[in-house]
Amino acid sequence: MISKRKLCIWSLLLIFWFIALVSKLKYNGLVYGLDFGLYHPDGALYTFRTLMLLGHSQFDSGTLVSQWYGDHAFKGNFFTAQSLFFENNSNWSIYRSRILYPALSVPFVAIIGIPGMLVIPALSLLILMIITLVISYRFQNPIIGLIIAVTFSFSSSITRWMFSNITDGLLVLIMSIAVLLLLLNNWTLLNTCSILFLVFLTGLTRFSYLLWLAVAIVLYFNKRKLLSIMIAGVSSIFIVPVLVNNLGYAIMPSSGDVSIYHKIVKFPTSMVRVGIVEIAQITILDRLLLILLILSIILSLKFRKELSSKFFLSVLFSLWVTGAINGTLGVNFRYQLPILPFISWVVIANSIKFADTKKSANGTV
Repeated sequence: MISKRKLCIWSLLLIFWFIALVSKLKYNGLVYGLDFGLYHPDGALYTFRTLMLLGHSQFDSGTLVSQWYGDHAFKGNFFTAQSLFFENNSNWSIYRSRILYPALSVPFVAIIGIPGMLVIPALSLLILMIITLVISYRFQNPIIGLIIAVTFSFSSSITRWMFSNITDGLLVLIMSIAVLLLLLNNWTLLNTCSILFLVFLTGLTRFSYLLWLAVAIVLYFNKRKLLSIMIAGVSSIFIVPVLVNNLGYAIMPSSGDVSIYHKIVKFPTSMVRVGIVEIAQITILDRLLLILLILSIILSLKFRKELSSKFFLSVLFSLWVTGAINGTLGVNFRYQLPILPFISWVVIANSIKFADTKKSANGTV
């Protein structure tokens, strides 16, 4: 039978998630007067694809999306139906393989229409919060897990992306499940196949090659060489088409039509600029996330030999590089979002260890 304390903790988690959801829907994503809208420009392509999967023609899908964005989206999100067509929109060269989110959204859009595109992102935040609490129970301190989960629900940056009609929330969901497998560190055949399947799913979600490469490197140096090679191999399947067909567009697209060599030369500058702007942005707009991030870095450096710390630092660096490759400034932690489940793991595991260290230093048992 579930204890009253456990029931209270789980109920609080659901309540805070629900408050975050209702608040987001009520204000349509407007935060501090800034455009944190529910219907993102990228989301128009995913919505268009979902409607196509439901049997609509390109024209009908484009018309429905265009009309919906005209009524419900913020500034800069207005476009013609024809601009979404496969033959007219150059973004499809990259977005065509991102089929998982549109496919998962099909039943929800079939039932409630275009707002159904928000269901998977909203559930992704809920699952992130649930997995955070599950991790905390594994370390026998659910209060820390609840605090972290509630912080996620209060963060304007996290809720900006986790409630929008884009793939970022789904990627976080998949990585949250992956963190559970990495935490177990028990690579039975089932667990190995499971994480390789997750790698495959992320390839159908959005660019995640560097993220998995970071995971593979940590596994390689922790006596899991075969698993590391398999993860790197599966994740590479989805990077080859980009390298062959869209390399110039994929690397720093905001730099304009310049040579690959010129972009490579500018890449270190892009890394510095992205790092400075991202930190400045969350310092101004999202101090909760900033505090959590700083705490994660401090704990991971203090206990850098711990597996959780190795994964956190490696993945954080890979996501910084990913943001620099994209080259877009001021995206409010969007490309670093998959670090969230790793934050949960590193803070929960190492704060317990830190508390035990303090007790030992004070001579208590």
